[in-house]
Amino acid sequence: THRAIDIDSEAYWDGGLTENPPLFPLIQKCGARDLIVVLLHSLPRTVAPTSAEDIFYSLSEMGFTSAFNTEMHAIVLAKCEAYRRWPSFACLDRQLRQLNIHVTELQELMSLLSTHDKLMPKGTSCNACLMRGRQFAEGWLEKHFCHFGVRSNFGFSKFFE
Repeated sequence: THRAIDIDSEAYWDGGLTENPPLFPLIQKCGARDLIVVLLHSLPRTVAPTSAEDIFYSLSEMGFTSAFNTEMHAIVLAKCEAYRRWPSFACLDRQLRQLNIHVTELQELMSLLSTHDKLMPKGTSCNACLMRGRQFAEGWLEKHFCHFGVRSNFGFSKFFE
């Protein structure tokens, strides 16, 4: 079972149990021009699951990515509307027009873990993920940092296919 962890009398738990943290409040409350989204599950799965474990994992992926896909679709529509209302002096319209979204997937890293390790991680697998995640982040930033403040690396058109 998943249990909360107590740190200094505060309960912490994996927010993915119900859904991923919403993105839109970050856009509304933060003045940053760039938003980095790290996906632990890949967006569209290209290979059909065959084993019971793969099917269970695919159901988990669908649950986690459906909320993200719905919210990204709404953000894409809001960005399009902000451009359509040009010139607009509304603060949210300006934020949306300037917003660059960068999405990275950790499918390669996550594929190294079994479904059980993903749902019930141990200290050793968490530490290994932390180290690999840092290496991945450093390489990703070297490759994509030049786009920050300039353009998104995320293909918004996929939400209109």
